[in-house]
This record gives sequence, C-alpha cells and structure tokens, in this order.
Amino acid sequence: MRLHSFTSIVGALALLAVACLTGCGSPAAETKSAAQADSLPKTTADSNMLVLALLPTIENLPYFFAEDRGWFRQNGGGIGVELHSGQFDCDTALLGGRCVVAQTDTERIGIYTRAGHRLTEIAEAPTSRKLVVCGRLRINKPEQLRLRTIAISRQSAEAVEAYRVMKQIGVDKEDALLPLINDLFLRTSMLDENQVDAALLPEPLATMAVTAGHKVVMSLSEEPVMGRLAATNKTKSRKDFDNKWQTVEKLRRQAADSLNRYGKQACLNILKQRYRLTPQAIDSLRLPQYAH
Repeated sequence: MRLHSFTSIVGALALLAVACLTGCGSPAAETKSAAQADSLPKTTADSNMLVLALLPTIENLPYFFAEDRGWFRQNGGGIGVELHSGQFDCDTALLGGRCVVAQTDTERIGIYTRAGHRLTEIAEAPTSRKLVVCGRLRINKPEQLRLRTIAISRQSAEAVEAYRVMKQIGVDKEDALLPLINDLFLRTSMLDENQVDAALLPEPLATMAVTAGHKVVMSLSEEPVMGRLAATNKTKSRKDFDNKWQTVEKLRRQAADSLNRYGKQACLNILKQRYRLTPQAIDSLRLPQYAH
C-alpha cells in the first residue's frame, strides 16, 4: 500500500474515533440530543418573536439581506434571523425553543419525530452542495476518493448525498470514511489545513474553498429536495405565526428582487461578516437568479 493511502486511512480512523468518543452521529446520541433539547433555556419561542435559524448557504441570502436592510423591523418587528454554522446547531435552537423556525431536512425531522417531537414542515429549503477535494491532493475525480475522508454532517440530507456518491464510486456504505464535521466554517478550514481529504460544502463556502486552491470534483443536486424549513408547535398564537410568516415570505421575495437587480454589490457586508468570505471569494462568487 502506498504511503499516502496509509496516512489517509490512519487520519480517517483518528477522526472517526473522535466522532465515536463524543457520541456524535449515533442513533442513541441523536435521541439523547433530541430529548435534552427540551431542557435548554427557553427564550425567543416563548415570546412573541418569530426567529429563523438558518445555515450560511447562498439560498438563504435573501433572508439575511432583508434583515440587514431592516425590513423586518420596519414591518412591525417581531421577526429575526440567526445564522448557525451547522445543522445540529439549527436543530438545537429549534428544539430548545430559541427559535420558532429552523432549517433542517427530512432525515433530521424523522429522527426528532421518532423521539417524540412535533415539527411542522412549512417550506422546502433546497441546498446546492459541491464535493470539494483538498488542493494538496492529486485527485481530479470522485473515483479517486476511495479510502479518503469526506467531511459531512451525518444522519442528514448531506449523508444521503454522500452515500450516493460512495455508491457511484463503488464504495460500500459500511466502508465509507465520513467523519462528522458539523460546523461548515470548520469544515472549510480543515480543507485548508489538510485535515480532511474532501468535504461537502454549500455555496458560497465552496467558492471560497476553490479560491483557496481546492478543487470541485462533483456538483450535487438534491433530488428530491430534502431540505426543509420546519416550525415547532410551541408558538403562543397560530394566527400570529401565520401573519408573521406571510411577512417573512413577502420580504424574502422583495429581497430576492433586489439581489437579482443589484447583485452582490448590494450585500457585500453580509458576505464579509456573516458568511465570512474572503475578498477573493467575493470576487469569484456568482449569485444565482433568485426565484419567487
């Protein structure tokens, strides 16, 4: 066996061992996490605020744009948007009552439903992801990722997509080296530090990784769409929630129109501060045409 393959396997085992020791990703740990979330301090969900917990994806930019422009405050207030760096963080905020709506997916909703939580799916939340390989490796296609580590968020839509890739390149599910790196910013920096061989990254973090010298070997399309915006049933007034959600959707569409018209120059502050993009990444980034 070649030295670089041996080193990769050793590194993968170390990462997987850490994941096992922390209990992350196992069904028992997921159930325990879901149960413990009810004991977290209740804040926003027990008030009249409608707070959204969202990931730093290009698809969510209109929500952050509307908040940055103060449109939620100008339209009666009571609406806020929080950026969370990982899927489990969004879940914890939702189940712990610190937000009312959170970005999640059908895999996660299934886990929490089986644990006794009642969640309502209110909208699809598609996420475009790319399989990005560390630029220090001589890898140019997915088939070369056999016996290589791919950082993902396990028991999630990301995991489903990762296993599809593994199947395509002939790797059994049990043999896949998929360390749990929940934090998307950490996952990106681990590519920079050569701590993982590859990672699933959403835009715009995939673009930032490319500008840092890493390579995209596959673009993944979430078909069918597994991402969801989900709400708890802990709100005091369903009517108040419905009214605020209509306002959220109205202002999201307004933000989408502005981004389509003015482009990334209209949201430079958000890309720099909230998405933590480098100047090179911002220069290279192409915003999608946002639909209503």
